[in-house]
Amino acid sequence: MSKAFAIDFEWLERYTPDEAERFTFAEIKISVSGVVITELEDVNAKTIRPAARLSAYAMAVWLLGNWWRLVREPERKLSESWEMRHRLGAIGQGFLWPDLSFNSDGSVLVRMNATPPASRQMVRYINGTWEHMPRNFFVPLMR
Repeated sequence: MSKAFAIDFEWLERYTPDEAERFTFAEIKISVSGVVITELEDVNAKTIRPAARLSAYAMAVWLLGNWWRLVREPERKLSESWEMRHRLGAIGQGFLWPDLSFNSDGSVLVRMNATPPASRQMVRYINGTWEHMPRNFFVPLMR
């Protein structure tokens, strides 16, 4: 049985003066109900791989700083504050994050939008999904 929401990683080497980025650079694989939402096409390398090369530190800081809003706050249309706190892409830090958002309204809607095929981005996320999760789905991640 697969976990409803899982984050797996493999540490990578990265040469940068920023120690936090250098020591927490990883291939991060996120799955939602068995769908690997970080599966991507790397246009430069001409490959498809299941994990994105991102900053685990930046992701952890974002998740910890926003966890309460992620599991308790319903969507607010046209609110920049809501978007920055509920969309993984708001992490930025020079990385191209998946278009993953969390919308709470009793349960948590985990929504991933695949990158449009016509996109000119060098990394294109392939899989999209909409999945309702219980509010406590983050608890195993915090252990």
